[in-house]
Amino acid sequence: MKIILSFVAICIFTQGAASAYLLQKTRADSASVQGISLALSHARGMCQLIATKDDTIRTFPLKMQWPCAFHVDLNSDIRVEKEGSASYIIVESARRQDSDPRDCQTSLKSVKIQQSNVEVSKNMAQLASCPPFQWDSYVFTELFNRLVW
Repeated sequence: MKIILSFVAICIFTQGAASAYLLQKTRADSASVQGISLALSHARGMCQLIATKDDTIRTFPLKMQWPCAFHVDLNSDIRVEKEGSASYIIVESARRQDSDPRDCQTSLKSVKIQQSNVEVSKNMAQLASCPPFQWDSYVFTELFNRLVW
């Protein structure tokens, strides 16, 4: 009986530890896409994107709460989706719900980089999902097309 309970306890604690490790490992706040350096920072508790190319610096308010991070793949590399000559990345911000710490309120915005131009989607996805997760590739482009999420 002790052996079974110990095994169950190890499985539960190991799974929790792995989840905590993945949450820490998947935080990414800087990237380089198509020769443009991208970084995330905050102003008054809200996320903003800073795009730098040569001596030009542009700041884009994201209208999502800090902290935020670039979405990463299973290898913890920033995930970039390509469509034609455009590259897309996702910025995500997740906050645990006070009512149930197993649930999160997650916000997503897409960033499009094409020929030295940086554009942030006007649309934002609001989801009840906690990281880590892998978004379908259509999410990267659809945030520019969809009016309601």
